[in-house]
Amino acid sequence: MTSSIQLQSCRIINKPKSLPARGGVYFLKGEAIDTEGGTFDTGIRFSWQSSNNEVASVDPETGRVFTRIPGTFTVGLLAASSDGSEARALEDIVVENSWVDVLVSGKVLKPDNSPAGGAQVQVAGGPVVLSGGQGRFTTLVGGGPHPEGAPIEVEAYLEGADGRAEGLIRDGFVRDVTVVLSENRSRPGPGQAPSMPQDRRQALIDQLNDWQKTLDCLLQGKKEYPNSWLDCNGNWTLRDRDVEIAHFQKLIADARGKLGLPAMHTPGEAISGAPGLRATSASANQAAVDFLSFLRFYGPSIWHTPPDRPEIRLEEGASPVPGSVLRTGQDSRVVALINRTTTATISENTRVRLPTAENRGGRKVFGIQAGHVDFSRPEGPPSFEDIVVTTPHGSLTPFGTVYRVEVDETETRVTVFEGEIHISGAYIIKDYGPGVESGKPSPQKEMDVRAGERVRLMGMASSSGTRPEVPRWIKNEEGAAGQELPDAGRDKQAARPGDALPSWAKPAGREKSEMPDSPSSGPRGTGPLGLPDPWNHPTVQQLMDRWVGEAIPPSRTPGLIMRYNVWAQPLSQAAQATSEPEHPADWTRFRYLWENRWRYDSINLCSLGAFIEKSIKGKSLEDCRKGNTAEAPFVWPGALAALAEVAERDWISGKPELRGKEVLIYFFPEPVSGAGLPQRAYMCLQQAQNRAERIEASHKAFIVVAAGESKDGRDPGEVWEILVEGYRFTFPVAVDRSGAVRRASLENGLLNASDSASFVGIVVDPNGKVIRRGTCETLFLGLEESKKR
Repeated sequence: MTSSIQLQSCRIINKPKSLPARGGVYFLKGEAIDTEGGTFDTGIRFSWQSSNNEVASVDPETGRVFTRIPGTFTVGLLAASSDGSEARALEDIVVENSWVDVLVSGKVLKPDNSPAGGAQVQVAGGPVVLSGGQGRFTTLVGGGPHPEGAPIEVEAYLEGADGRAEGLIRDGFVRDVTVVLSENRSRPGPGQAPSMPQDRRQALIDQLNDWQKTLDCLLQGKKEYPNSWLDCNGNWTLRDRDVEIAHFQKLIADARGKLGLPAMHTPGEAISGAPGLRATSASANQAAVDFLSFLRFYGPSIWHTPPDRPEIRLEEGASPVPGSVLRTGQDSRVVALINRTTTATISENTRVRLPTAENRGGRKVFGIQAGHVDFSRPEGPPSFEDIVVTTPHGSLTPFGTVYRVEVDETETRVTVFEGEIHISGAYIIKDYGPGVESGKPSPQKEMDVRAGERVRLMGMASSSGTRPEVPRWIKNEEGAAGQELPDAGRDKQAARPGDALPSWAKPAGREKSEMPDSPSSGPRGTGPLGLPDPWNHPTVQQLMDRWVGEAIPPSRTPGLIMRYNVWAQPLSQAAQATSEPEHPADWTRFRYLWENRWRYDSINLCSLGAFIEKSIKGKSLEDCRKGNTAEAPFVWPGALAALAEVAERDWISGKPELRGKEVLIYFFPEPVSGAGLPQRAYMCLQQAQNRAERIEASHKAFIVVAAGESKDGRDPGEVWEILVEGYRFTFPVAVDRSGAVRRASLENGLLNASDSASFVGIVVDPNGKVIRRGTCETLFLGLEESKKR
């Protein structure tokens, strides 16, 4: 008899109130409802999707949410039954720009259920605390994305025994977690802790917790400021931030070993990876391949391409074969062991070619095609068990070290944390990091790199499909090269140390195209602007000094002629600056001018950035000169006049100079929310940010006029500061607290009353006349069209 009960609807049964941005992880659960109102669980398959992957992504099979930036996204649930019927459900979820502290309490019991006093307790990688005499503990876990309703794991260790338990986060608390220790036994990791007095143990625990806080701050800084060596508080690190991270990871690993806690991380590897990822042990049959084994697989998106076969997803329990291409997707990693000596941690969004058994002399060649990989090899003398790492831009041979290799389309970056590496390539320069005085780059083809140093192998990859050799000095006795990988353009006659000079080093007979025309001309002769540090080039420095000597800053005081000092600070003729402008301590004056070159304008010259580019490219400066140097002070015309009334403190990212510029004004009429911008508004502002340099270079400006209200009662200026920093916007935002700008725009017919519920804008010419109005998309299209004209 066929049942008449069928699938009618579905719903998300554990929708969270909100989720924290920047790494919040949550698993959504679905439920199917039948025609009689009961749960329909026969032959049901659920699938998930997200409307806005910029804010958060949802795994289509598991319902796992991974958050990124503040905002709102819509989750779609599709329930499909075996008879072909389907049901759908949609829910909006808010992602907030906040991490929460969680207070966790509970008790630790021995295997016989008696209290376990003095046990070491740790929650979600947070601080280590000791349980009291009755086995009870309380700890605060902070600085992380802990979604409401998500599980959180508690670990406890005592005299070789361990235990784990989970609790759910409710209103910032996890209560009454009971951890029962297993029978006293050995466990993976460093083994039982050596005996030490209680006061020394507590002191080491306190030190471990301080190191962990410092490490967490460094890692958070790496997320928020990926292009600068800043920590979570915006403070500059004393050296390469990755070296600092590796240093504290090593301190933490040593301390955990002394305390008898299991090792959590290896130096050079991100300490947390992606939170909440499923970790899968590698296949047992992999042990048969002694030169290549896989220790762990993390995450849902791991693919491999066996030789002579198309790419396939790696199934649980399987392992890639030697010689195949391995690719990791978002939130996925692989840890491999090569030649039983070198550990390679393959990060997310990375593609590598695995070694094969055919390499002669035992040297396995590990090829990185894109992404980044962390390597760790025990210190020791070079041997035939060493691996060779190749990228499209060169090759590396380690001498017992911990190092990281990052590859993109234009260059390879190598950071050494411990030990030493020999690098071969066509164009190798040391990377001194932001603000470090480095002088002119001196490109080399061979270089030894030691702990704390970073180098760049730059864009010499060939498009011909040819592949480079492994450098001759690391070949085996028969001169056999290792596995081939994409061409790095290296000279194929590089010599063994002590041999005659290689061909590229000989003064005569060298082809001009083998190296740049001069050390200062950059790769492929692109000139000073193509260098990684153009501010150190003499031509750029001379142009900077010329500009600050000739340029006259705009002035709002009638008749006052200003001047720039050597730091481009605008001053009156008699005034002297009391201090240098704020900048990183190790930046030179020329580095500061270069980084801010598009900010500085003049009433008689174009901006500093345009002046440098035009001069170096040999373009005429006629259109750069503006004539009368003592012209009248700037008065914001027409439609811009109301903007002049906005107070300095209400300009987020600074009050702009709009003299002589075409201005695009984007109106944001709604009260702002700290949870993020509406999707359409975010997409428009992101378009503006993506075009920031292009807009500036074409002597245009983009500003946002925002309503002076917030949805949660907070100061709107404070909320906009948080949003601008969180989204990394650099354009000015005017907080229209009095509403004067919007009222003036309505009175002058620039806006319509019906525009109050939408997001529109206007384009104003340098004379204050409105030349265009409409949606964001229309305005940006107009900018592109006007640029073509």
